[in-house]
Amino acid sequence: NTPLAAQTLAAALRQYLPDWQLLEIHAGDINLQLSADYDFNKKAASLKGVINGQDIAGSNDKLLFDGVTLNSDIDYRFAEQQLMIQRDKQQLKIANLFIGIPIQALQLDARINGMDIIVDHFKARLLGGRVEFDDLQLTAPSQTAIKLSALSLSEVIKYSAYPEIDAQGIIDGLLPLSLTEQGPAIKNGIISARYPGYIKVPENTVVKAMGKDNPAFAFAMQVLTNLQFDALQGMLDYAADGESSLKVEMKGINPNLSRTRAVIFNYSHNENILQLLKSLRFNEQLSKQLEERY
Repeated sequence: NTPLAAQTLAAALRQYLPDWQLLEIHAGDINLQLSADYDFNKKAASLKGVINGQDIAGSNDKLLFDGVTLNSDIDYRFAEQQLMIQRDKQQLKIANLFIGIPIQALQLDARINGMDIIVDHFKARLLGGRVEFDDLQLTAPSQTAIKLSALSLSEVIKYSAYPEIDAQGIIDGLLPLSLTEQGPAIKNGIISARYPGYIKVPENTVVKAMGKDNPAFAFAMQVLTNLQFDALQGMLDYAADGESSLKVEMKGINPNLSRTRAVIFNYSHNENILQLLKSLRFNEQLSKQLEERY
């Protein structure tokens, strides 16, 4: 019943858990209550445990987190070669998490269900909007659908490979997620703009140089200097190794070119999301800002 400093516990376990070598805990307390009984005559057992963690903060390979609260409450009975789950509640909350992009107000409600972890509900604030899903078993194979609601296009661009682009719009999406032996994958995910918006690509020296000997590219960039779109929709695929493919179609006008001529702009982009997130985590200027905040 005595609180244990999370920093002390992490330091003690680090030598036994190779994956924890880069884990640094700066604050937080953990309480543990555990009881186990075994009846030799009836060959029956029971296991009860309660774990509570409060205000945990730290980092792991430039991944930053604070305001972590975890609660675990289990009551298992084993008799006649059967496991009976009397109580199984797991909850994780993280106030702030930085994995390359910032995530806030993360909450995960789950159950261990013997040996398999099942996420009953996940929700978080992401890129100005929300992300959530239900009923995902963390043992492959399993499936769920990730719902994206009201993501800010400007925030998406901010953490993309082209942060200098000025954009505005509200994005929703539905991403079918499959958990395979190789890892998570998304096939035929759908994204769309809820409201009209715009995309403005600055005419810098790099863009001008690339378009000098490529008229088609130059015209495309001219259209994107001020594309006022009233429709945006796309398809997203993601492979377990991090490789992603995005295909987007935008419809609108560029008032700088014509206020009546409709523009249809198709865009395809391939990116390794895992490498992009890693590069964002190791962005020195961004890391300093986040470390001050966290």
